[in-house]
Amino acid sequence: MKNIKRIIDANLNRLAEGLRVLEDFCRFSLEDKEFADKFRNLRHKIRKLPKYFIEERASDTDMYREPEEDNQNYEDVKNLVEANFKRCEEACRVIEEFGKLINGKLVKEIKPVRFSLYQIEKELWEKLNSGYTQ
Repeated sequence: MKNIKRIIDANLNRLAEGLRVLEDFCRFSLEDKEFADKFRNLRHKIRKLPKYFIEERASDTDMYREPEEDNQNYEDVKNLVEANFKRCEEACRVIEEFGKLINGKLVKEIKPVRFSLYQIEKELWEKLNSGYTQ
């Protein structure tokens, strides 16, 4: 059970971090308050969740703690946006799946976030494909 709690904790952090990247892109690059607020609201929702499993966190011994060469290079800002959407959506799915084993309430809180992300992703891509330039 301890390892499952660590998985959920790590993915809650991953989700919030990815949302922050998307929020800042919309805020500073697009200067689009509507989209920035969508990500901000989701991020705040995640950060307001009880710290279900923080006591199981083991950042000091995590096998990926030591930096390795970053293999993630983005061709452009659209690749960065796409990668962070996927990061968030995948984190939601991991939380949902492992949450089913120990915390049904968490699953009910995260599933709507994942579906919101799918819709926001579609809307943002429509905006980006209608003439956005870096």
